[in-house]
Amino acid sequence: KVSYSNPVRQSLFTLRDCRSGDGGGGLPKATAAAEALQKIVPDVEAQGIVLSIPMPGHIDTRETIETSVKQLDQLIQDC
Repeated sequence: KVSYSNPVRQSLFTLRDCRSGDGGGGLPKATAAAEALQKIVPDVEAQGIVLSIPMPGHIDTRETIETSVKQLDQLIQDC
Protein backbone atom coordinates (compact mmCIF):
# COMPACT_ATOMS: atom_id res chain seq x y z
CA LYS A 1 0.00 0.00 0.00
CA VAL A 2 1.07 3.58 -0.57
CA SER A 3 2.40 4.95 2.72
CA TYR A 4 3.12 8.54 3.68
CA SER A 5 6.85 8.13 2.97
CA ASN A 6 6.24 7.17 -0.69
CA PRO A 7 5.15 10.51 -2.26
CA VAL A 8 8.34 12.29 -1.22
CA ARG A 9 10.58 9.69 -2.90
CA GLN A 10 8.44 8.24 -5.69
CA SER A 11 6.84 10.63 -8.17
CA LEU A 12 3.99 8.31 -9.18
CA PHE A 13 2.39 8.51 -5.73
CA THR A 14 0.50 11.37 -4.08
CA LEU A 15 -0.81 12.00 -0.58
CA ARG A 16 -4.29 11.24 -1.93
CA ASP A 17 -3.06 7.71 -2.73
CA CYS A 18 -2.06 7.33 0.94
CA ARG A 19 -5.50 8.36 2.16
CA SER A 20 -7.51 6.37 -0.38
CA GLY A 21 -8.20 2.68 -0.51
CA ASP A 22 -10.12 0.15 1.49
CA GLY A 23 -9.35 1.61 4.90
CA GLY A 24 -6.13 -0.38 5.17
CA GLY A 25 -3.74 2.52 4.74
CA GLY A 26 -3.80 3.59 1.09
CA LEU A 27 -4.24 2.33 -2.42
CA PRO A 28 -2.24 -0.65 -3.61
CA LYS A 29 0.97 0.68 -5.19
CA ALA A 30 0.33 -1.10 -8.50
CA THR A 31 -3.12 0.49 -8.80
CA ALA A 32 -1.88 3.98 -7.92
CA ALA A 33 1.07 3.69 -10.34
CA ALA A 34 -1.15 2.55 -13.24
CA GLU A 35 -3.56 5.43 -12.62
CA ALA A 36 -0.68 7.93 -12.46
CA LEU A 37 0.81 6.64 -15.73
CA GLN A 38 -2.56 7.02 -17.45
CA LYS A 39 -2.75 10.65 -16.27
CA ILE A 40 0.78 11.34 -17.57
CA VAL A 41 0.32 9.54 -20.90
CA PRO A 42 -3.41 9.17 -21.68
CA ASP A 43 -2.74 6.69 -24.52
CA VAL A 44 -0.87 4.23 -22.30
CA GLU A 45 -2.50 0.92 -21.50
CA ALA A 46 -1.60 0.30 -17.87
CA GLN A 47 -3.07 -2.17 -15.44
CA GLY A 48 -2.02 -2.39 -11.83
CA ILE A 49 -1.57 -6.00 -10.81
CA VAL A 50 -1.38 -6.38 -7.05
CA LEU A 51 1.07 -9.05 -5.93
CA SER A 52 2.52 -9.77 -2.52
CA ILE A 53 6.30 -9.84 -2.74
CA PRO A 54 8.01 -11.13 0.43
CA MET A 55 10.31 -8.53 1.98
CA PRO A 56 12.19 -8.46 5.26
CA GLY A 57 10.01 -6.90 7.94
CA HIS A 58 6.76 -7.45 6.02
CA ILE A 59 4.52 -10.29 7.12
CA ASP A 60 2.57 -12.29 4.55
CA THR A 61 0.91 -15.66 4.87
CA ARG A 62 2.17 -18.62 2.88
CA GLU A 63 -1.17 -18.70 1.06
CA THR A 64 -0.85 -15.04 0.01
CA ILE A 65 2.67 -15.60 -1.30
CA GLU A 66 1.69 -18.77 -3.17
CA THR A 67 -1.26 -16.96 -4.77
CA SER A 68 1.03 -14.13 -5.90
CA VAL A 69 3.62 -16.55 -7.31
CA LYS A 70 0.90 -18.36 -9.30
CA GLN A 71 -0.46 -15.05 -10.58
CA LEU A 72 3.03 -13.88 -11.58
CA ASP A 73 3.69 -17.18 -13.33
CA GLN A 74 0.44 -16.78 -15.29
CA LEU A 75 1.37 -13.21 -16.29
CA ILE A 76 4.72 -14.47 -17.60
CA GLN A 77 3.04 -17.33 -19.48
CA ASP A 78 0.61 -14.85 -21.10
CA CYS A 79 3.48 -12.77 -22.52
